[in-house]
Amino acid sequence: MAWLACGCASAPPAAAFSPELAPSTLAASSAAENELLRRAPELPSGEVVDVSGLQVRAAPPYAAASGRQCRSLEVDQLPRLACAGESGWVFVPVLVEGP
Repeated sequence: MAWLACGCASAPPAAAFSPELAPSTLAASSAAENELLRRAPELPSGEVVDVSGLQVRAAPPYAAASGRQCRSLEVDQLPRLACAGESGWVFVPVLVEGP
């Protein structure tokens, strides 16, 4: 006997992307990380650059579901995620790491 599975999907409600539901921010832990956040929007994509002693490779910016512009960063070979905030760029938690 064959079963047929059907489902409906729709876009999440606008409230799902409100700022109060956005991921929390993570504070920069050093002057070098503050400089990295300041330079985040202008970093070249795919190139390793030195930012105040940190080796950083930035992915191209993308529009996140939260409505913010974000960039995936590799900082000294560790994954970080930065997004534009109301008063500049901030780190946000990396929830899922890709392959």
